[in-house]
Order: sequence, then C-alpha cells, then structure tokens
Amino acid sequence: MTEYRAVCETFATETLTVRRAPSGRVSLCYTDGDEQSGSVFLSPSKAREFAAAVVAKADELEGVKDAPVPTVKVGSKLRVTVDRLNCAGVSVGDVLTVHRPNDFDGFSATDGRGVVWGFDLDHIGNGLEPLAAWELDLLHGGEPAPLTVGDRVRVVVDDPDERQGKFVGLTGELMSIDSSDGDSIPYLVRFGPGEHGDTDGAWYCAKVEKVVSDAPSAADVSFTPGDVSTIPVVFPDRVALLEEANRHIGQPARAEDVLAVARFLAGE
Repeated sequence: MTEYRAVCETFATETLTVRRAPSGRVSLCYTDGDEQSGSVFLSPSKAREFAAAVVAKADELEGVKDAPVPTVKVGSKLRVTVDRLNCAGVSVGDVLTVHRPNDFDGFSATDGRGVVWGFDLDHIGNGLEPLAAWELDLLHGGEPAPLTVGDRVRVVVDDPDERQGKFVGLTGELMSIDSSDGDSIPYLVRFGPGEHGDTDGAWYCAKVEKVVSDAPSAADVSFTPGDVSTIPVVFPDRVALLEEANRHIGQPARAEDVLAVARFLAGE
C-alpha cells in the first residue's frame, strides 16, 4: 500500500502519514513515536481541497505570487494552436484579431471571415499565442503593423498648427487614436508624467511610427577584430520571405498559410 509520510522538523518522533483506507477514503494518521494518536478520514474530493490548502499556505509563506493575468488590446493578433478552442469554429494556424478586449469575463476576436468568437483570458498561452513582431510584419506585406493603444511610438509629425516640431523624434506611449474623419492630429502620445503640452507630458500628433526596438542598428555598431560582442546581428529580409512564401503557395492564400510557409523558410 502506497503511503506518504511527513516528519515534523521540530520533533522528529512526530509524523503525519497519508494512506488509502480500506473504505476507499484517504486516511491521515498522526503518530508520536510508536504510538498512533489519531486518524482523520477524508473523501478523495475533500482530500484534494485539503492538499490545495496546504500548497496555498506554503506559497503564502514563501511569498509566491499568482501569475499575472494575461491582457489583450484591440487589434492584437493571436494564432490558434487548438482546434475548436472554446467551441469556436477555429482551427490550428488561424489568425484572429481582438475585437473587444473586455467582453464579459473574457474577450472577443474575429477570424479571417469576420466571424466573432468569444474566449477566456486563460486561453492566452493555452490555445492562443500572440504573433511575434516579425510575423506581424509579414502579415501586413512588409508594411508597418497597425497602431494600437498602448504601443510605444515615435513622433514623425506633431501638430502642424501649434508648437510644430517641438515633439518630433520623441518616443512615448500611444494613449488614444481618434479615428474621426478630418482629424489632422489623431494620435495622443504621452512622453512622461508632465503636463499636457510639455515634452515630458503629452501631445496630440499627426503621424507616429511604432518603435519596434531601441537597440542600435548595425550601422551604429563599431566592430573590433576579435570582439564578437560587437558583431552586428543580421536579420532575414522579411519582405523577401513573404514574397518567397507566396511564390511557393502559388495562389491567393490565407494570411495564416503565408505565415506558416514564411516561418518554415526562416528555419523555425
């Protein structure tokens, strides 16, 4: 009979033994030396609750924190990794676009046909995987991926009518996008905690670009023979991968098919 025994770290003669009782229940027996002092019998479900409570208390004492809750934004792209996830009409490889990030207790996303499906936040990393930056580049045919609120952006053109040039080149967080027709400065960018209108505050801008990485380009990296730490990293031509993927497919294809072939060509 399999049993599990915990020995007291203060008094080595005291033990707690867990075993299966003849009745099919779980038995917890307390023993001091050779003398059994008492037993507790639990159903399997109650034993699981007790075990979970023990683990939770141990985590609390060790300062273990719960895993952060996944978040999504409008326009985020997610790849399906489980067929019929959450009873939705989706298949492995499909690319979904987040439609509403706070839809009841989860979020909704549209497939390539425009059909809306509902998912739980727990599905992120467990049936849905965010697309990598280079996959987003390929998905949009080498064009920059659409901007979404929360992106880190660089100002290309600020406000042509007021304080022109003051914010050009600054980077910050995209706080909102006003898609109203005729709005010449639709992007609200926050550069820091300062006041609106300050270079460490926020300002509405006419054109911004997403900041993919703050790492220096290959042209900015000096090379010293023997110093491998300064060798520039050469990335694959993403547009070329996209064109090659289309050539191999040979017909109009779904975005997820192009991405799959491009990943194969990239050696992933």
